[in-house]
Amino acid sequence: HRQNQLPSYILTLQDLQKMVIKEHISANEACEKMDGIRENFSELQLESIPIIIEIAPLLSDEQLQHFQAKLEKRALKWKSEWWQETPEDQLEVRLDKIESFAEKVYGTLSESQLAMLKQNLAISSIKPALAYAEILRRNEDVYQIVTALHNQSLSTENKSQLVKQGFERLKSSPNPAYQVYANQVKQRTCEIMAELHASTNAKQKQHAKDWLENYIVQFSSLLNT
Repeated sequence: HRQNQLPSYILTLQDLQKMVIKEHISANEACEKMDGIRENFSELQLESIPIIIEIAPLLSDEQLQHFQAKLEKRALKWKSEWWQETPEDQLEVRLDKIESFAEKVYGTLSESQLAMLKQNLAISSIKPALAYAEILRRNEDVYQIVTALHNQSLSTENKSQLVKQGFERLKSSPNPAYQVYANQVKQRTCEIMAELHASTNAKQKQHAKDWLENYIVQFSSLLNT
């Protein structure tokens, strides 16, 4: 993994550095970079398939139950953090999370930047029930896959295909309504990223470049060990 993927990660981060020091970026540019990161993750998933099909059949019934419990706990944690009772609470939670991430990247945001984020989030469609249903679908999917890998009659090729199809369903949900929603959220996110970046000053852009540099240093260190 280190030799195959880390150089690609470093190149991606270096490309991002070039982007964040630009005066303006378009929503399309932001989405293209997001797609590139997702593609790197997809490649990592494919490389992990042989490990998954080797380890999964070794899990005991007790370990499978523990795995299922962890999936359920993670889903409930998402629900408590992202699905609020009122639209107002929903907006505040989303604003807090996006502000936290944006300030990791750009440093402290101004009042006008925070107001811009809040205004954009207020007019963005959010469907926590649909997102939560997708999380439950994914949890059931992955549990069924791990359980199916215990079937000794399945060939290695069939097991690999089973896992690969599961990863494909992560990229593109079999629920058309959710996939449409996910694509809309992605596009809206890219638009907000582009607008926020356009509002940043030179100090904030440098902060973003330095934030990325920290990851480049870490990945380079891993590559050389």
